[in-house]
Amino acid sequence: MAAIQTLVPTILHDILRAIRALRMYAARHPQVEYSVKATFSTLRSLLEVQDPLTLCISDGDLVVQGEAARQPGLQLQTFTGLLRGKNISSVQIRRGIPLEELRALLALLCL
Repeated sequence: MAAIQTLVPTILHDILRAIRALRMYAARHPQVEYSVKATFSTLRSLLEVQDPLTLCISDGDLVVQGEAARQPGLQLQTFTGLLRGKNISSVQIRRGIPLEELRALLALLCL
């Protein structure tokens, strides 16, 4: 579990980078492709160790795999705000997620 918590900043960084790219460029722009594929690669590596990855909001805090994310910072606040802004209380990502499903999730989060 501790290994997952240490990867939270990397996961959030990749997700937020992909969302920023989607907000700035067309859906198939090279920067978007790069960011989405980097996020996909990070998640795929993580899911080899821990499947599924569960992210949820509890009392306004991000909870990863049942433990509150302890990393302070803007990335954590931004991601938590994105989920709350969409009234999403939980996201579960499983091993084998197709790239297009991840792309759809990121597109939803960037609206």
